[in-house]
Amino acid sequence: MKYLICTFFIFIYAFTYASGQTSQEVHRMTWDEFVAVILEDAGEESIDEETMERLYEQHLNPLNLNIATKEDMEEMPFLAEEQITDILQYVDRYGPMISLGELMMIKSLSKKEREMLRLFVKAEKIEQPQYIPTLQQLLKHSSHETIWRTDIPFYTKEGYKDVSPDVLKKSPNKVYRGDNFHHAFRYAYSASNRLLAGIQIEKDA
Repeated sequence: MKYLICTFFIFIYAFTYASGQTSQEVHRMTWDEFVAVILEDAGEESIDEETMERLYEQHLNPLNLNIATKEDMEEMPFLAEEQITDILQYVDRYGPMISLGELMMIKSLSKKEREMLRLFVKAEKIEQPQYIPTLQQLLKHSSHETIWRTDIPFYTKEGYKDVSPDVLKKSPNKVYRGDNFHHAFRYAYSASNRLLAGIQIEKDA
C-alpha cells in the first residue's frame, strides 16, 4: 500500500512538472525577437552583417539535428562548445530525435538557447538508402548446395518387367522407358539472404 501511495505522488509530481514546462514553452521565438536578443547579448561586440545573413539563410533552411556535424553546429554563435558536444552526444547515444522537444533533455541548454536553436534546426527522420549489393558482393558472400540422390531397387518393378510383343503392341504404356532407378538432383544458391535461386530435377522410377 505504501508503495502504491509513493508511486501515485511521484506520478502526480511528474505530470505537474511536465505540464508546467509545456505551458512555459508554448511561445516560440520569432526571427525579429532573436535578432533583438542576440544583439543585446553581444553588447559592445557587434555581430557582422555577413554572420546575420548566414543565420537568416539557415533560419529559412533549418538544419536536421539528426545528421548535423560539429562544424554545422559551430555556425551558430550563441552555442558554446560544451552545448554542441552535449547535443551531438545525445543523438549518438539515444538515436535520432523525434522532435525538438527533446532539447529539454540536454541540461546545458537554457530555455532561451533552446528557443533560439529552434529557429535554425529541425528533427527529421533519416531516410536510409536502399542497399543494393554489387555482383562481386553477391558472389563473395554466397553459398551453394548440391544434392544428388539415387534409389536402386532390389526387385523388378511392374513397369520394367518383360512382356510379350502382343501385350506391348496392345498396351505400349505398360512398359517404362529407361532404367528402373529413381534419380533426384537439387541445386540451391543463396547470397546473404537477399537472393535465393535453385533448380530441382527428378526422374521417377
